[in-house]
Amino acid sequence: MKFRTFVIFFIVISVSSFAQEIRKYNNDFLSLGVGAKSLSLAGSTSATISDVTSVFWNPAGLLFSEKQMELGLMHAEQFAGLLKFDYLGVNYRLDTLSNVAFSVVRAGVDNIQNSLDLFDKDGNFDYNRIENFSVADYAFIFSYARKTKITGLNLGTNFKIIYRNEGEFAKAIGFGVDAAIQYRKEKWYFGAMANDISTTFNFWKLNADALKVTFETDSSANLLTNNIIDITMPSLTLGAARNFMLSEKLIAKVEIDAKIYLDGQQNALISGKTFTLAPSIGAEFDYRHFVFFRLGFGNFQKVPDFDKIRTRFQPNLGLGLNYKGFTLDYALTDIGSLLVSYSNVFSLKYQFCLNSKK
Repeated sequence: MKFRTFVIFFIVISVSSFAQEIRKYNNDFLSLGVGAKSLSLAGSTSATISDVTSVFWNPAGLLFSEKQMELGLMHAEQFAGLLKFDYLGVNYRLDTLSNVAFSVVRAGVDNIQNSLDLFDKDGNFDYNRIENFSVADYAFIFSYARKTKITGLNLGTNFKIIYRNEGEFAKAIGFGVDAAIQYRKEKWYFGAMANDISTTFNFWKLNADALKVTFETDSSANLLTNNIIDITMPSLTLGAARNFMLSEKLIAKVEIDAKIYLDGQQNALISGKTFTLAPSIGAEFDYRHFVFFRLGFGNFQKVPDFDKIRTRFQPNLGLGLNYKGFTLDYALTDIGSLLVSYSNVFSLKYQFCLNSKK
């Protein structure tokens, strides 16, 4: 059947590349980030992030957690619930100088129908032969943050294990390292986050037996025998922020970030042949550290409009409530895309001490 051939061929193409080919959007699910707070600020948090979600924005911020231990959860959906994005993280203070954290992220589409075996040996339809499978990406992230001898200067790093699963058709495993730094002095905050400084490699393995029925007479059958390695090139995020005391009870915090991609030209506000610079800005209003209102602008793109080039951007809104160690954050965002409708994203954090002495 031409349709089933197309479906399986699309799955193979989506995970296939020749050895050591650079793919701009490899592991792109990690670039979505986590935490409704940061998403509502358009990701402008590399200098100010200070909770368990720091792993994704700047792991040096793990040190600023107010309690000994912190848990974080998030669930988001797109495309009418078709794509699900889930996060679980824990941050733990080892001592006065260092923190460790562990995070798990899953982005996937479930209950996809596989109709390759729809016909029985006599050529008759048999819907009982249809099986469901999932296409999902997983990241397991181990993080470490440590204070330096310079007051206000902290360092952080991530070690990432990537697992990608295309049902029975293909699987991949990958490894990568991030590094980050934060510096705070009085009302000023500075941060830098280098993603995939090791260059993150994904090693794919295709299931030739599951796919051979599709490629028995197809010229693309050689895809099943190639050594497949996807590469994620390094990127750098720089951020600067400042606090403004509007009153005794109200504080405003404004941050500007710039993410620099080194994998070639992309559709962004500033783009060259070898790099792309994507700016974002976010503002948070903190009332007595109890209620937070947030606003962010990011994802600036140049879009052709007849004889003109127009600049489009993504606005985001958010709210937060903090009470007795619990923080509930909300973001109205489209999670990094101008092509889909906005989503309601909620995340929950809880900070606590394991004993009363800490």
